[in-house]
Amino acid sequence: MPETWRRHAKRHICLVFLRIACWTKVPYARQPHFNNVVDGSNMSGVPPKEHIVKTKMKWMMALWLATLSLGLVIGGCNKEEDKKPAVTAADQAAADKRAADKLAADKAATDKAIADKLAADKEAADKLAAEKAAAVEKALADKAAADKAAADKVGADKAAADALAAEKAAAVERALADKAAADKLAAEEATAQAAAAKLAAQEKAEANSLPPDLVMMKSEMSQTLSQIDLTFAKLDVLAATSGNLKDENKAAVKSIDDLEASTKSVQKRATDMRDRGAAYFDTWDKQLKAMSTPEVAAIAAKRKDELAAKYAEVLTTMQATRAAYEPFWADMSAIRDAAKKGVTQDTQKNLAEQIKAAKEKAVTLKDRVGAASAQLNQVSVIYTRP
Repeated sequence: MPETWRRHAKRHICLVFLRIACWTKVPYARQPHFNNVVDGSNMSGVPPKEHIVKTKMKWMMALWLATLSLGLVIGGCNKEEDKKPAVTAADQAAADKRAADKLAADKAATDKAIADKLAADKEAADKLAAEKAAAVEKALADKAAADKAAADKVGADKAAADALAAEKAAAVERALADKAAADKLAAEEATAQAAAAKLAAQEKAEANSLPPDLVMMKSEMSQTLSQIDLTFAKLDVLAATSGNLKDENKAAVKSIDDLEASTKSVQKRATDMRDRGAAYFDTWDKQLKAMSTPEVAAIAAKRKDELAAKYAEVLTTMQATRAAYEPFWADMSAIRDAAKKGVTQDTQKNLAEQIKAAKEKAVTLKDRVGAASAQLNQVSVIYTRP
């Protein structure tokens, strides 16, 4: 008998016995019965003996129904067993295999679920670790950036402070250089004025005993030498001064213009000497005779050969002076053009180089002008010595 039918049979028998119990005991229990309080006799409406007989009849009927029900149940079970086909070994093996496969599939699914959970847990742990590492790395990067920013700020502040200190030092240095240049210019101007005063006094003393043209020529040469020094003093100020150079440019242009006027007169005399030669000095002799005493004229006539030799030296030196003047003046003209356009802080360096080149040429020119002036002084001595 299959397990299913066994469970049905048991349940059915239990129901039958429950019905029997309900039919036998319950009705009797529901009958009202009372005992006499005096003698204890039964006071119910049904006599006890008759009740017992009815009860036995109900039990017999219940047993019959139980037997009938049990027979029906057993018959149905047998009938069910007859209808159920027999299970073969192959089917059993297939069923076992399916059960085993199912068990293996369930195990595989369980293992896969466990593996997936482990992988998910590992992935979550790795992700958390990566996030923590990234957070640490970001914190370190932020700290490094903050440190770098702080260091850069400190460096920038230091650089700014150093630059400010350098600017202050440069300003002080420029102020000192400007003052030195101004002091030098003032000293040179004072020297030039003193030299001019001395020259004027000397010229005044010599004017009564020398040819006027000779005196004028010596004066022009002295003025030229003084003007060269004064002009370069102005140019040094222009090359060294900072800030607005408008006034310095004007002063340099004016000084070069004055130098041009002085040198032109010397250049003109050198050209006349070159063109006329020894005849140029005949004018001096005529001037001297017209203004001097007979004694002075006699001395000049006596020393005529000596004067002729000095005249020749003056002619040679003046030609050399003229040759030195041309390259010098080419540089000075370029410097004047630059000053007229306006020298700035950016062009001061080029101007300083031009001034340096002009100074080198001025040394040669001054040497030759000085030599000519010395020779003229020697001529003056010849005229004036006793």
